[in-house]
Amino acid sequence: MRGRCRRAAPSFNEALRYGRELADEAIVGWSLHDLGHVALQSGGLRAAAGYFRESLALRRRGGSGIDVAAGLTGLAGVALREGTVTDSAWLFGAADASLAAAHGVLGPADEAVRKADLAALRDRLGEDALAAGIAAGAAASVEKVDRMLRSIAASPPIAASAI
Repeated sequence: MRGRCRRAAPSFNEALRYGRELADEAIVGWSLHDLGHVALQSGGLRAAAGYFRESLALRRRGGSGIDVAAGLTGLAGVALREGTVTDSAWLFGAADASLAAAHGVLGPADEAVRKADLAALRDRLGEDALAAGIAAGAAASVEKVDRMLRSIAASPPIAASAI
């Protein structure tokens, strides 16, 4: 969040290694998520998508709705930067639905990125189109969300040492 994401990557990679050694899916999920943000801020969209997708798969198995929403917002950020702004709005809507179901909010770092991405989407789409995309994503079934995720994150996950 302070613009030093590349300096954070070794720590996230170390946490990922320990999480895997301990078979702790929560540590692995958060480490992958954080590496996704490092890649996203560094412009590595394929790597970011891979990290977020792998993290989201773990979080869907055992994480909270808040964790799932964090993964969806990460992938919405990838879609925004890829230029698929309608898909991005849609994924933000799916994340909002997950947060509402969990009666929760994103952590401060994820929320800051979300707010900035939504502002960028508002500038590109306009208020009405953004609201329509968010509403469509919020109303989507899990199967439809999965299809959308495959279109955004079509590349295989990148090894944690790639960053």
